[in-house]
Amino acid sequence: MTNEEIIKMLKETNDCLMSIYDSVSLNTNYNQDLMRAVSDVKNARQFLDTVMQDMIREMPSCFEVIALQDTMIDNEQVVEVKTNITGRHFDGEEVEVIFNGSIPSAGYLEMSCQEEEWGMEIHARNNVPMSVAKEHTGGPFCTPDCIKYFAPGSYWISKGTVLGIAIVKQKKDAKQYKK
Repeated sequence: MTNEEIIKMLKETNDCLMSIYDSVSLNTNYNQDLMRAVSDVKNARQFLDTVMQDMIREMPSCFEVIALQDTMIDNEQVVEVKTNITGRHFDGEEVEVIFNGSIPSAGYLEMSCQEEEWGMEIHARNNVPMSVAKEHTGGPFCTPDCIKYFAPGSYWISKGTVLGIAIVKQKKDAKQYKK
């Protein structure tokens, strides 16, 4: 198994743990067993994050994709997120960006990446229906680290947030020309 495959597997595991944490963390009703389980999930996520960061540092073909400015994504909105790869060209290289396992969203926030003429572009799509914003007046927004107040269904990405990881590979066509 390659390091890239291991990183992908760890990101998938972290994504599952985030989903579990988000669904259970606010519903413990002070049940000691559930609170202990939530703490264990949080510790497992922190351990996975540490392992992934160490692996990424040691892999020359891998780096973190980081938000360069604060971004608010309202219900049903698609927004470009400025990152450290925005506008960057990867000539002769194929880039795979893995977003799962980085931002907790329970599938409501969908990240995508595409190569444009002027370089790489990252988009965030909020899949929460507009009806949620109309039915509710606001409330706590849960992240694994804290609770913030936002309009229902809105997502906030802070500057410096790691959105995913990029794995850079040489394109197969470029390898053939080098022979």
